[in-house]
Amino acid sequence: MQSISGLFYASNHLMEVGTVIPPGNFGKNILSYSINHEQWKVVRELIFEQVRQIEAPQLPSRMNCCFLFDDLEVAKQSCRDLGLNLAPMIYRVEPINSDASLCLSNFDVSATINGERFIPSLFEAASTYWKDAANNRKPANGRTEILSGSAVRIIEVAYRSDEFDSALDILGTKKLLPNNLG
Repeated sequence: MQSISGLFYASNHLMEVGTVIPPGNFGKNILSYSINHEQWKVVRELIFEQVRQIEAPQLPSRMNCCFLFDDLEVAKQSCRDLGLNLAPMIYRVEPINSDASLCLSNFDVSATINGERFIPSLFEAASTYWKDAANNRKPANGRTEILSGSAVRIIEVAYRSDEFDSALDILGTKKLLPNNLG
């Protein structure tokens, strides 16, 4: 397994230091979407999973992993792109199981999906994504995302958005935060 110093997990949920985040939260959320709720994301992930099973079955599934970043600034930018603008929290984390599978891939591959050729371009993007991941190197062009088959433990709050602090100030609840979050 490749060793990476400084792993970051982005979330719009407030969690305490020491919290263990199990793999698979993203997949659980995707599979719970209703038919009227962003169906394209469900289709994207099902196609990415199908291509992974064919081209890189040894790698962790996007449906059952923790998505991590190895750079705090990349994590912040990716939060904006993922729509986690509403109070994004970024935590520095450590894997629980050092033997679990891990791979690096290109976060920006999704930007290559063409709405006019949606299904064919999804297959092309998925193939590119998993070929990059199989090389387990930082992408030459694009942001690195890390898929970890391990649960991760929160070590510290690395970043809390200004919007989060503003909301706490408006609600008058900042003083209610546990010491390790304030």
